[in-house]
Amino acid sequence: MGANVEELTNTIVAGLRDSSNDSWPEQSIWGAILEAEKVITNFRPDATATDADFTCAAGHRQDLSTMPGITPLRFLDAQHNGTTEVPGRTIRVVDQGTLNRLKPDWRAETQGNAVRQVMYDERFPLVFLTYPPIAAGTVIHIGFSREPADYGNVDGNTETTVSGVFSPMILECALYRLLGHDVEGSVNVSRSQQHWNNFQAMMGIKIEADKVFGPKNPEHKR
Repeated sequence: MGANVEELTNTIVAGLRDSSNDSWPEQSIWGAILEAEKVITNFRPDATATDADFTCAAGHRQDLSTMPGITPLRFLDAQHNGTTEVPGRTIRVVDQGTLNRLKPDWRAETQGNAVRQVMYDERFPLVFLTYPPIAAGTVIHIGFSREPADYGNVDGNTETTVSGVFSPMILECALYRLLGHDVEGSVNVSRSQQHWNNFQAMMGIKIEADKVFGPKNPEHKR
């Protein structure tokens, strides 16, 4: 469940000491909150983690950018063949280097109708590979992170895409962005830097606590 955008806005207004929104209109504050979500997602792709059924293309290479109505950012894992309602065989995330050594010609194998293993290279966040190569239209269930959604018309029900647990980080990052608009040397620039330091400290502590979140890939984690 996301954080309430109106509540975040009220907290930020209090921090800015600008209750009449003379210096920072609400639209600017909402923009800073959304920007904070995007910064958090860059640090922590799992902050917008979701899962969905994915329809595979023919062959071994799958691209998340083909998903309709969603702006994915990064593949996280593959869970099983079939849909949420009718699940099938479990899928394992494996090291591509190992499969390349054991089966150098695996990409040219006959296309199957069930995925056994997937491989993932963090340098290509929207792409994952399937073994065996798969027939077009095969459905599997995957986990991925997505881009935070624009708020549109903000009301009392508008929520952030990232979880509400990141509310303190959103506030610090948004205040950094808003206060940083002032000229260099002003009091607000100093306040802005302190909020950025707070944000970095909070994110560092949370990253250390949660460790790694993505698929284990020893080939690119050395």
